[in-house]
Amino acid sequence: GVSHKLGMSECDDEVVREIDVYMSDMTQLHLLQFPLRPVYAAPPNAKSARFKPKHRKLELNVPYNPAIFAADMPPTGTSQTLCSSRLDHNTFLAAGVMRDGAIHITPVQEVLQLRPSFDGLAYPTEIIEAMSDEENGEAGHADSKQPLQQVHMRRKENERSEASRLNSYTYAKTKEENEPWVDLSVHTIDSEETEQKFESMFYQTEDDVM
Repeated sequence: GVSHKLGMSECDDEVVREIDVYMSDMTQLHLLQFPLRPVYAAPPNAKSARFKPKHRKLELNVPYNPAIFAADMPPTGTSQTLCSSRLDHNTFLAAGVMRDGAIHITPVQEVLQLRPSFDGLAYPTEIIEAMSDEENGEAGHADSKQPLQQVHMRRKENERSEASRLNSYTYAKTKEENEPWVDLSVHTIDSEETEQKFESMFYQTEDDVM
């Protein structure tokens, strides 16, 4: 143990406090991550949300910040959609809160990472075509003496394995798209509904002490 490595015996490692631990399962807790936002930024102020329970897919509707768009490339609409992807975790995650000298633990059911969906952005066709023409022009004037490049060869799929892979993806994607959305209510951190959810993270009986 650590105490032995530090030259300490178990008798020297004094227990200074004992804390009762309660395990709560009264509410389903999801951890939302926003990997593209700086750590110092506040979470986005979502105006609406919807969820697919079977596929664990979440969408948040967040108002646009006009300051981040150029004048000639405005967004279509007034908000953007943040779409989630599931993050597999091989460890136990939980949220713990202290009250009256005891700690109450609520397991985290899912970890969802949310990133912007750019389907609603307007990119003028002429800008895309200009970028393509510029790239083609640079390629045409490139020096013919190109350095040698490493090439990786991959064995070609046979028709059966390729069809099986595509069908499997198409089947899974179709099932996800066919699942109806469930509209969720969005509450501010100081709302009565949020306070009720917070209270559900506490057990009130002594029978649940670990």
